[in-house]
Amino acid sequence: MELTDFIAAVDLGTSKILGIVAARKNDGSLRVYAIEEEESDSCIKRGCIQNVDETAAKLSRLIHKLESSAKCRIGKIYVGLGGQSLQSVDNKVTRVLNEEAPITDRIINSLNEESRSLPISNKEILDIIPLEYLVDQKRVSQPVGVYATEIEANHKIIAGRPSIRKNIRRVLEKVGVEEAGLILSPLAAACVLPENEKSLGCALVDFGAGTTTLSIYKDGLLRHLSVIPLGGHAITKDITSLKLLEKDAEKVKIEHGSADPATGNEPNRMLRREGSPEIQVSLLNQCITSRQEEILENVANQIKQAGFDRNKLSAGFVVTGGASAMTGLPELILKLTDMDSKPGRVQKAVDYSRYAGFGERGAYSVLIGLALKGNVNCAKPKDPEPEPIVEPVVEEQTVGATAAEQSATHYGQPASTEPQAAGVDESVHDYGTQQQQASSTTEGGNSTDKKSHGPGAGIGGFLKILFGDDKDTKRD
Repeated sequence: MELTDFIAAVDLGTSKILGIVAARKNDGSLRVYAIEEEESDSCIKRGCIQNVDETAAKLSRLIHKLESSAKCRIGKIYVGLGGQSLQSVDNKVTRVLNEEAPITDRIINSLNEESRSLPISNKEILDIIPLEYLVDQKRVSQPVGVYATEIEANHKIIAGRPSIRKNIRRVLEKVGVEEAGLILSPLAAACVLPENEKSLGCALVDFGAGTTTLSIYKDGLLRHLSVIPLGGHAITKDITSLKLLEKDAEKVKIEHGSADPATGNEPNRMLRREGSPEIQVSLLNQCITSRQEEILENVANQIKQAGFDRNKLSAGFVVTGGASAMTGLPELILKLTDMDSKPGRVQKAVDYSRYAGFGERGAYSVLIGLALKGNVNCAKPKDPEPEPIVEPVVEEQTVGATAAEQSATHYGQPASTEPQAAGVDESVHDYGTQQQQASSTTEGGNSTDKKSHGPGAGIGGFLKILFGDDKDTKRD
């Protein structure tokens, strides 16, 4: 049976494009029907679309896979907004009322629109997140309905390059699917955070292939967002210096690499792989550790610039993303930041069906978060059934009827059924008959018709109608 009510979403990553089809159950939880992927290669870099045509071709193939797996037809789709140009900006907007009056939705919307019009150099505003409101200098979480003379709104503005949204829409247009919604990927990734950790304070770090995204939460709200243009792909590039192809370097990194500084104490351990040169494990891990340290030092610097430290972030680090699965990463984080870390796990109820365990894989946290935030049915409407063709009603005609018979019937005169003399035009015969009847009626009450024998009488009657009767003319 075809699935007709579901949510479809895609995560445009530097290494892969991930797609999901899921549906809401009666209890509000999510059931996953399909998860598919396509290699993004070079068409997406650091979370931004570089080649629209190539991305459209890959997305089209991904949608076809999802439709085949989930037995559905996708007409709309959610897409995650990410990339290295994302940044957060704080903004305050104040409104002074003429007199004490209730705060309304209209006032709140006007504050939001004022922040949305804030000019940011070379960037456009992608989203506005209300943080808190001060009503007559008192902090209020829900200001609507409160009487006051002044209100101040503190907004977290998320901005990025205009090309982010434009290129996504260009791709969707080429693929032929509608936009169900554009959702910020860092907000979708927050599905791995428990509410208590967001309240205590934590640093959510999404280690992607092209970028590393830092989101700081405190008191249940997003307090800072920044993107570092380095990720797991940079580590892979470094490993290629050991005379490995990039695809082999990626496999070695995942299967044998470690970011734990302690692994550098094995200088004589060698890694032998068929078809590849021998690799000294200590050199492999040195490549990984050096680049990972650079990434984490940038993260620590961003935390400091945002005004936070280990004391304000009691819940420590929560790591997610494909590159977060690196062996030894928790040990390196502890060494550089003196903060504990743990892998993120999707918190809301999700029925993964045959995709069990995907909620524990950091690479899929954004994708699942996009589906959890979706609320629009993404099914393609069924094609309308063609209207039945009504055949025009044709009056039945006697088979073999002559043109004269059809004409007589048309004018309400019964057609003669007597056989017609060969070679005599029926219309001429009819005119002769009419003349004879008229003549018999006008001759002094004599009702006896003159019999006509043969075609001559008919022709004569026809001529009398045309030219008149000489005898009758003389008699008158």
